[in-house]
Amino acid sequence: MASTPISAASFSERVYEWLLVVYPAAYRREYGPLMLQLFRDLRRDTWRRGKRWGLAMLWLRVLGDVGTTAWAEHVSEFRRSIVNKPVEKFGVPPSWGIWLIVSAAILAAGLLTKVLMSETGQSILLATAVLIAANLIAATIMEVVTRSGGAILGAMLTLVASVLVPVLWVDDASSWLRENPVNGGIIILIASFWIARGKSRWYLFLVALVLAVAQIGVSFL
Repeated sequence: MASTPISAASFSERVYEWLLVVYPAAYRREYGPLMLQLFRDLRRDTWRRGKRWGLAMLWLRVLGDVGTTAWAEHVSEFRRSIVNKPVEKFGVPPSWGIWLIVSAAILAAGLLTKVLMSETGQSILLATAVLIAANLIAATIMEVVTRSGGAILGAMLTLVASVLVPVLWVDDASSWLRENPVNGGIIILIASFWIARGKSRWYLFLVALVLAVAQIGVSFL
């Protein structure tokens, strides 16, 4: 029975052990020794069957596997450390965490687009439409994720109405739309934490109505 030359064996194992550093530290501590032992066993079997050619083919498979699984583990680690832990701390289910971030990014992108369009002389009506669309998309995402039965989307529509309705009587509609964006982010955050804690989702309408009344009240000043 042929065995791998000692120098080749030790070199292969040293290289593989070095490659394990691409995995997250916690993953290495738990699975590193097992992975190294599995590599030793595969290396012995491969050498018996195919000598150097077999060892080369093994390394091709190993490199591909290390690249894909290390990436997947880093993504999982990111979700646990950056997404899941903070939202768990505030009582929001971990599965909602990534969607909260996505919704917040959409809201921020919509607001930034409105500001840029306004500053560059674009139509304020179009800029406002972009912002409203971003708010409604974010609200729809969280509506589906939290299964709020229409509470989040309804609250968001209430806020949108509080910005659009005063256009009917304010003296300068363009200035009103430019200075009064939809405060959708408030509803998204309140809704997520409120529903996660098992409180009545329909109280969201009370919050939205209070904000809407304040917004409309400002239009008369």
